[in-house]
Amino acid sequence: MITDPELDDAWESAAAPEAPAAPEVVEPAAPRDRRRYPGWLWALGGVLAASAVWAGGLYAYGDELAAPDVAYEAPERLCDTFKASALTAALPGLQTGQAARESNAALDWAVCVFSVRGKETESGDRIRYHGAAEIEVHRKADPGVEFGLSGPGKRFAGMESATVSGLGERAVMYTDQAGRMPALQVLDGGAVLTLWLSGADRLDKNGAPTNEVITDTLDYEAVKYALIEDMRKLMDAVRKG
Repeated sequence: MITDPELDDAWESAAAPEAPAAPEVVEPAAPRDRRRYPGWLWALGGVLAASAVWAGGLYAYGDELAAPDVAYEAPERLCDTFKASALTAALPGLQTGQAARESNAALDWAVCVFSVRGKETESGDRIRYHGAAEIEVHRKADPGVEFGLSGPGKRFAGMESATVSGLGERAVMYTDQAGRMPALQVLDGGAVLTLWLSGADRLDKNGAPTNEVITDTLDYEAVKYALIEDMRKLMDAVRKG
């Protein structure tokens, strides 16, 4: 259950213009070569690349930034440690994909990728969504220096942002301009934790993405609340001690 104080500022956009109303249809991206691979594989590649950029930017500061007091750890198998139960309730059919872990001089990073294959249509197609739980444990530099920045070159550049109270030291909910594709990111105890959901594309009977127009009927407000609830569980699951 989410208490009222957490929602006081949760959906107040940091951008001045009012977000446009959600469109009735979403045009999917044209299918690429990745259609031959499982959905979790290219999603995993994307989050690996994003974390590499984040880590490189902070590590470049070197000894100029004080090392944070670390309160979290990045487990070897995040999919075993954390279960997105609230998100699963909001999106029936959520399936855990692949877990991965990376470590270097600057940070430890772990991810659990998941996907949702929606209800089958009359033609046998399904709409697919992707998401992941991530944790970055920073040992060399305080991640708070760049947390919440969304300018050019940043992971969530061009997205709407809103603060979420009651989670860690700072928390931000990102969405596209239509209020969809949410990503919740939390800064706490020398770590950055992220839960996100993205999509959607349509799969044919063979599991390959099609190039058809998608009518996206997912309740994204429910997804945002589920991300907040599951973020608490993620923080508890990877906290030291």
